[in-house]
Amino acid sequence: MAAEFLSSHNPGDIAITITPADKGRLEVYIQKEKVYDCKDEKAMPDYNKIKELQMLVIEKLFEV
Repeated sequence: MAAEFLSSHNPGDIAITITPADKGRLEVYIQKEKVYDCKDEKAMPDYNKIKELQMLVIEKLFEV
């Protein structure tokens, strides 16, 4: 997932945090805003969800 975020665009001055937690939990934060949580979604992100998160990264790039 991290590779997807970094592969097509340089994230520049935004913070991306991918935090694995207990029991297979995974949280993704962009600029300290939680954008994905496996516990809330009840599933690991599929390819389409990863691409959606990647678009959020790109949107944040243009906000900075």
